[in-house]
Amino acid sequence: MARFSRSIALVVCGAALASCSLTSLDGFSEPPSAAAGDGGDDGANTSSTETGVDAGVDSGMDAGVDTGSPDADAGPFCASRTDSTFCEDFDVPSRPPLPVTRHGGGVDTIDSNAALSAPNALRIDLGPSTTDGDAQAYRTMTMNVTTLPHQVVLEWAIRLDEVASASISAASIAIVQGSNRYEAVVDVGASDLLIEQTFTSAPPASVAHSVPQNRRVQLGTWTRLKMDLTRAGSSWKATLSRDGEVSLADVPLSTWDGISGADSVVFAVGGLYSTASPTPLTFRFDDLAGLVVP
Repeated sequence: MARFSRSIALVVCGAALASCSLTSLDGFSEPPSAAAGDGGDDGANTSSTETGVDAGVDSGMDAGVDTGSPDADAGPFCASRTDSTFCEDFDVPSRPPLPVTRHGGGVDTIDSNAALSAPNALRIDLGPSTTDGDAQAYRTMTMNVTTLPHQVVLEWAIRLDEVASASISAASIAIVQGSNRYEAVVDVGASDLLIEQTFTSAPPASVAHSVPQNRRVQLGTWTRLKMDLTRAGSSWKATLSRDGEVSLADVPLSTWDGISGADSVVFAVGGLYSTASPTPLTFRFDDLAGLVVP
């Protein structure tokens, strides 16, 4: 996938995240089990943000210790994620929604037709399009930090329903330091699963690391992915896992070398970017969990 030029607005999170536990990793990588449960009609978008703009609202998400692998029908996923910096399963109406960005007709809805942990999941619809990057719809979580982390982890479940031959940037972790943005992006599609690393400057530097064909995401089924970024001194490495098994191990993030500090860590999921597609693209997310270790 060609590297793209895009911007994800930053959202400052409030005290709910500032008080989170950031140290324990026990059980963090356990994937959920079982298949998706069916529900009712598509739900309305719960975000109150304007099209194409992230809103500065607190996440209101709980933190606590992961006690193991939850069943898909055992209730809200986040009830069992008690050691994550943040968690979102789209199942608690009272929890403020993650801030959303939409562009070029990209649509996100809270959907109850094919959730992994009942009752809801996040559905993304993009396209059709004739130009790469025409449409976007994604949600973000930004956490202010005072020191450069040693580890940042993002887990999510994804289901690709209609993707044609497109490649989709579906999730990312970014470290922001002043005007610099260091980002690791996971691209998925019918024939893609890769980590793309970038240092956003002018022009951005980009390096891609692809997963073998037999370790990629299958259409029409829920897959759990985890991107684990670790730092030793000034060097960073990335590991990408699918359903609890490593697909890419200790990939060097060369464009991240030498980061001297951080102001914030930004997590994003959805349709961050996609290649052109003559048909609409539809995919879903559920059971997000993120961790920042100082």
